[in-house]
Amino acid sequence: MRYSLISISTPAGRSRAISASTVRQCLQSGDWETLKTLLPQTSLDYFRSPEAGPVLARIRSAGNVVHY
Repeated sequence: MRYSLISISTPAGRSRAISASTVRQCLQSGDWETLKTLLPQTSLDYFRSPEAGPVLARIRSAGNVVHY
């Protein structure tokens, strides 16, 4: 099995690493302004698409989305 690595650009001016827990918290609360600073456009497009509906429903119904 072969794997390849691709690089995905992140928003300009981002000064910190992307935390999956922070992204889940923003998705849970609907904080799209913060998500715009954390995620590349392709990820934002996905989370705004109908295909992301089941993922967003699960995140929004979860009590705690911070994983240590």
